Amino acid sequence: ILNGLLAFTTVNILFRILSEGQALVQSISSEMIRVGSGAMGPAVSYGGYLAVMITISLLLYRLKKNVIYLLLAALVFTEMLSTYTRGSTLSLILLALLLLWKHEREHLYKHLFIILPLSLYLGATIWEYISLRGSPFSVDMIQLDNVQVRIEIFQKYFTKVFDFSVVGNGIGNFTLISNSITSPLIPHNIIVSILDQAGIIVAVVFLLLISYSLKTSFNMLKRIKERFYSVYLIYIIVALLQWLFFANTTSTLLNWYYPYEASTIFWMLLFLPILISNRVENSHIILEK
Repeated sequence: ILNGLLAFTTVNILFRILSEGQALVQSISSEMIRVGSGAMGPAVSYGGYLAVMITISLLLYRLKKNVIYLLLAALVFTEMLSTYTRGSTLSLILLALLLLWKHEREHLYKHLFIILPLSLYLGATIWEYISLRGSPFSVDMIQLDNVQVRIEIFQKYFTKVFDFSVVGNGIGNFTLISNSITSPLIPHNIIVSILDQAGIIVAVVFLLLISYSLKTSFNMLKRIKERFYSVYLIYIIVALLQWLFFANTTSTLLNWYYPYEASTIFWMLLFLPILISNRVENSHIILEK
């Protein structure tokens, strides 16, 4: 499954590079262009899914010890920076969660001779990104217009729009919220978007599914002794948290074409821990009681 998702992502990147004239290109205040990919959506969606796929690439390298996965991670990272999306860049901070596990720290130390040369290349790419977009870690970022407008429309939705609808406005019937900075926008938050279009019941079910998936993952990590599955679950947890971060800071959607193909990545991440849990429980893998 994960190899399939990575292949899907790589094909999208190569197609975007080879046919850039037909790719979705968005101007930003004439200071730069941001790239997107048809099957993985415009820049805000594309960048976020690419951040998730970096984690998947590192997981596959961790499990198979094949350096090609590190090279693919570098390719995906470079393409992610080309989207100039702050949400996706910030979501990579969650990779630091891997260091909470001792065996992942040891794995990192053992492979520094591979990681360091890649870091030099990636460092140059990051510098180019910062020179055009600014640092995504700046303390002044909260004052940027595109951050302030997200806060404003989120507040206005719950104070002036939200009416506790059970069924919502219907799929595709977006609520556009006026603000003091730009033209009316939809809420840049996946939970609010589901609440707005599909209503409270669907939003609650969605949150319960995410909670159940994460709870299943953490419970299994406490009990499982098989290293393969524990590593698998750790990376899937990080990838799912990355998706939640960027999806709740951008206009990424699941219940409308924005885009359906890339949404498959989220649903796979959501249900993989549950599938792994069932496989482990029904096999002879040793678990702690």
